[in-house]
Amino acid sequence: VQIYYPSLILLDIMMPGMSGFDVCQQLKSSPETRMIPVVMVTALDEVSDRVRAMEAGADDFLSKPVDATELIVRVRSLIRMYQLHTAVERMTAERLRFMAGVAHDIRSPLNALMLSLDSLAEKVPQNTQTERLLGRINTCVDHIQILAKDIMNYYKIEVGQLELAIQPHLVTEVFDDVLSIAMPIAQEKGLSLEITPVPE
Repeated sequence: VQIYYPSLILLDIMMPGMSGFDVCQQLKSSPETRMIPVVMVTALDEVSDRVRAMEAGADDFLSKPVDATELIVRVRSLIRMYQLHTAVERMTAERLRFMAGVAHDIRSPLNALMLSLDSLAEKVPQNTQTERLLGRINTCVDHIQILAKDIMNYYKIEVGQLELAIQPHLVTEVFDDVLSIAMPIAQEKGLSLEITPVPE
């Protein structure tokens, strides 16, 4: 199966050495083969056998003698579902790769922009207006950095590579960070933001 990777597997339950239940369970427990549709075909017709087949991960169950028309209809339906799932997985993988590429490409010009801002801050005469302007620019740059980091973290979550580091944080510091990012945007729109502590 791992060599030819079929689109569907017709699996007999009564086999020498290993039962079809065990084979199906192994197929469904492997990340490489778990999405391949498995149809159990057997002479057994007890409800308990059907239940055991579904518990093993079978996608469908047919009793012998198998009707050819019914078999063809079920196989076509399962293959169509498998192809749709494969197409969705492929598009999702491409979207995630694109997002990771965007997040990576944003970092280089951002780093150059931060260095330029530091150099500019040293050369421009300091006054209230320039400090406020540079502060807003730095806040926007920080916001873009956070956005790029969030995109990369989303990619890592989807591919199972994100390692969480749980650390204590003061809620007031989180609010201050959010306010520093949102304040310039609000001011440009003529809005004012204020955080009022809830009375104890």
